[in-house]
Amino acid sequence: MSEFTILIVDDHTPHVLLAEMILKEEGYSLLSASCGKEGVEIARKNSPHLILLAFPMDETSGYETLKELKSYPGTTHIPVIITSRQQDITNIEKVFRLGAIEHLQYPLKTEELACRIRHHYEFYQLKRMRRELEYAIESHNLLYSMLTQALYSPLNLLKFVNSSLLRIVDRKQIGEDGFEMLQTMNHTTVEMSLCLNNMQQVIKLDQHKLKAHKQIADINSIIDEVVETYRPIAALKNVTIYTQGLENDLTGEIDIDMIQTILQNLLSNAVKFNSTGGAITISSASLPNGIIQVSVKDSGVGLSQEKVEYLFPPTVPKTSGIINEYGSGLGLLVCRTFIEAHAGRFWVESEEGKGTTFSFSLKASARETE
Repeated sequence: MSEFTILIVDDHTPHVLLAEMILKEEGYSLLSASCGKEGVEIARKNSPHLILLAFPMDETSGYETLKELKSYPGTTHIPVIITSRQQDITNIEKVFRLGAIEHLQYPLKTEELACRIRHHYEFYQLKRMRRELEYAIESHNLLYSMLTQALYSPLNLLKFVNSSLLRIVDRKQIGEDGFEMLQTMNHTTVEMSLCLNNMQQVIKLDQHKLKAHKQIADINSIIDEVVETYRPIAALKNVTIYTQGLENDLTGEIDIDMIQTILQNLLSNAVKFNSTGGAITISSASLPNGIIQVSVKDSGVGLSQEKVEYLFPPTVPKTSGIINEYGSGLGLLVCRTFIEAHAGRFWVESEEGKGTTFSFSLKASARETE
């Protein structure tokens, strides 16, 4: 406890000696002042963690000292406990209005004083641990942010090259093994890019920097683009992706990047947790009251009701797909957060052994609801 410093401001020597005897036994570091002016100077210079301020003192009533301590920026945060005989304070309400947090009466009782100070020491420890934790989180976030930024551009370039090769390469010329290798490379780069993007979004969420930049856009066009990206990935597990309702215009006021990321995460999970030879159906529809709904349904392993209830991190452990593909759990957290940024709704329906359907809904633009 020696790192916890207490300043005793009292002009009555027997009181000071009694308080010092009790607090030294507890292991605290002690400072003392025999008048209010000296107490204020010591507090400004040493920033103690707690002040015991006596009422009254010969030089001052005590109110002026307390007021000065609470008006100076460097000492206003320091807790002040008032010590006095009952008849020495005529206006206890004024003492608390000026910023005192407790009042102890003379004669001081050893156990009571030790217990009161111990509570403040424990609170100080909690605040210190919180600051250390916040600093550690901020440092980790900065490191992760630097790493994701450094990897994001080269990985996106690699993803573009792989997808371009898949479109232009002659499958017969390179053979099935070569083509499957290209598909695997494409799958890996798409999933790594999505994982990095999820990490970036979670860091922004932690730093309260996440904000939706909305514009009028056709949601079905975005769905179609993401589906075409995931068709070759699904083909690696012989999974077929079907679409419903994409032939209609479905306009919404949305953050395009956020909606893309939501769809990428949902399709990635639908492939990952699907059975070999299974199916995925992604559908969109315009509902009454200007609501747009999008659903991604798979024919995979499904989830028990218990797992559905604890689906979102950090309550659920990391999981793996049918053929042990790794799932970090970040994707669904990002999806839910992005939908909340659109004032929408995100939910899941699942039954063990019968597949899972993830859905989200949001408000359409004014043009769509006319």
